[in-house]
Amino acid sequence: MRNLIMTTLLILFSISGLAPAAANDIFEIETEGRYRMAAGSSVDLAKKVALFTAKRKAIELAGRYLSHDSLIKIYDLDKEEIYSLAAKETQAEILMEKWETVEKITTYRIRVRVQAQTSDFIKAEMADAALERKESKESYQEEMEPHISVEIDPGGDIAKAYRLIRKKKWRMATIYLNHLEKKYPDWEKIYMAQAIIN
Repeated sequence: MRNLIMTTLLILFSISGLAPAAANDIFEIETEGRYRMAAGSSVDLAKKVALFTAKRKAIELAGRYLSHDSLIKIYDLDKEEIYSLAAKETQAEILMEKWETVEKITTYRIRVRVQAQTSDFIKAEMADAALERKESKESYQEEMEPHISVEIDPGGDIAKAYRLIRKKKWRMATIYLNHLEKKYPDWEKIYMAQAIIN
């Protein structure tokens, strides 16, 4: 039964390389991420966003499997935050890096091997709760004029956007996502979050 679930998940997500260690529920997953560079984007930005994207795919696959087996409980309301924060902290081994240019558009692609485990999700849930408590103390002005760090932190940045969406702070979420769109141009995760608001 376990193998059937694993095969189904692999087909659904088109991600290869899932290998669970039965004793500890540690998963080795190979995934790919990419980032299409907008004009003026830095190489560092492209690499960090593509790496985060690859790790996020691995975390989501492991999370779905662990949830199905009732080893963790991820609620739909905060799933995006938890997965993003778990991906931020998860380590990855880089297997392949590639630059592709088609009609003056350069895309950075990366393939990684990620080890994901139950504790990654527990730590992410604790971090999310701590960040939510901290953000609840922000003044109205800080909420309306959010400080956007210059540090490239796609996991932390998008997790905050999803917290605002979960709390139905639509105006603040829109303002915040507009700032993120400038920081991470052409990043599809921002468009996905904006689609929830619209």
